[in-house]
Amino acid sequence: MVGVPGRSKACKTCKQRKVACSLERPICKVCTKSNRECGGYQRERIFILDARTQKDAQATPPKVCAPTPPQKHVPIPNKQAERKPPDLQGTISLKNAYISLWTLQSPTARALYREQIISEFLYSYLPNGSTANWLYMLPSHPHFTAALEASSLAVCTAHLGHINSSPTLTQESLKFYVQALWELQKALWSDDLMYRDETLAACMLLIMYEVTECPDKTIGAWQGHMAGCSKLFETRGPDSFNEEFGHKLFMTFRQLEIQQAIVMKRDTFLASAEWREKPWKSRPKPITQQLLDVESEVAAGIANVYANPPSESPEKFVMVLLETLEKSWVLDARLSAFHARFEAQADGPLYWSTLSKGFGNNSPKEQTQISIFPVAFQFPNLTTAHTCMLYWALTSILWSGMAKIYELLTAMQTEAQLQGSTTISSFMPIASPDSDHSGHASPDPASPALSAIDLDLSLFARLPPLEHRADLTQPAKNICQSLEYCMSSKQGTVAAAAAVFPLKVAIEALCESGCMKEMEWAKDVFEMISGRGVELLKHLEHKLEKRAYLPG
Repeated sequence: MVGVPGRSKACKTCKQRKVACSLERPICKVCTKSNRECGGYQRERIFILDARTQKDAQATPPKVCAPTPPQKHVPIPNKQAERKPPDLQGTISLKNAYISLWTLQSPTARALYREQIISEFLYSYLPNGSTANWLYMLPSHPHFTAALEASSLAVCTAHLGHINSSPTLTQESLKFYVQALWELQKALWSDDLMYRDETLAACMLLIMYEVTECPDKTIGAWQGHMAGCSKLFETRGPDSFNEEFGHKLFMTFRQLEIQQAIVMKRDTFLASAEWREKPWKSRPKPITQQLLDVESEVAAGIANVYANPPSESPEKFVMVLLETLEKSWVLDARLSAFHARFEAQADGPLYWSTLSKGFGNNSPKEQTQISIFPVAFQFPNLTTAHTCMLYWALTSILWSGMAKIYELLTAMQTEAQLQGSTTISSFMPIASPDSDHSGHASPDPASPALSAIDLDLSLFARLPPLEHRADLTQPAKNICQSLEYCMSSKQGTVAAAAAVFPLKVAIEALCESGCMKEMEWAKDVFEMISGRGVELLKHLEHKLEKRAYLPG
């Protein structure tokens, strides 16, 4: 009532008129007599979101209060304290990070929130809607484990935080990431969850988070996730990826694992015949996966050479080099056959040339860069672009390895001649598969590829010439001219991230060929990609031009 201390209980209309209200419900008589519409007695509620974190609250100095007499406290069981998990070991502080998560207790509300935020993430990360990517199956995936939910929200909130310039959202993603680490650890301890596709997906998402955020400012965590994910795939075996979700996960991981094997100069289980065949026993193998078959064998060949250093046995090392060289010629022929099939399956040209428009910076530096590569390649779709770039990168790696073997054999021949020797170790003369020169002898199929009889050093001269394979400039420049298409905004973040591997190979090849202007151009683009959501690239341990993928 008006004039009575405290909150007014009048209807909205009487309260606005500042008159006494008769308080009848649902409509007061005062409004009825004055022929006015009664506004009712329901009060509007205003919700205020408290953005302060627990850390901020703890940092606030407590109020100084007068001392109170001691009181007897009765302990009340705290379920939250009972559920506190043990601390995990790592470089990120995990203390109390999980407490602020999972504020949405309703499963339906959480599912709706999760689907909405993942869909928003995919809209900017994969704007062209490539259903071949396993990420596109996440919004409609029927089973979300705690590890998959936390890891997917970590990646999505981090990406959305960056594109919307929201540090709060990005910081929240780190909480999801920490929670995902704990939930994944629990899943790996569980016999029921360890071998599920959702656990593999959580591992893949944590790898993605390290690539985009790199919270430790080092590649160590990314390498750890890669090693753990690799062991998990290998443990499950090649027969366990027949379901659509798991199969797409495997195809994505396959490329990452093979590339990591090339960098580490180690063999990979994916190079074995069963891993190249069994995952596709119930479905046709895409042509892009056939290219990865060749890449896995290239990785195995590089690992074989590095596993047999010349210091242990020079004779054995020569035999390994010749055996690897023979396989390299076969792989080179398979790469040429792949490119011919790829062209035949395409509806039109794989790519075409247009005048370069740059990367949209409109800076004086970019105008200078356009003069280095005035022509850019355009592609019918992103899959074709990535396949072509992977083909050129793999060609560069293979040709570089072959040239290195020729260089080593020539050095050994020269050293033996200086010592007055006419032999090192025997080998059967190698002929390139596409060579029809009569001067290049072919090995007898009934004889072993390498014999134990010492032969004259003149056989080194009978190795097939490398010809155009000695020049890595052309495939490297092809990769550079494809970057403008991948870096365009309509292709999304995934296109730029997928271009990192071929671009790194191109930088190494251009440095080896002495194309310094082109190499500096490529390094600038590499830095540009790191600023577009690939934070891991800022924390590499070596210079970009240092060999990582090229043998040597």
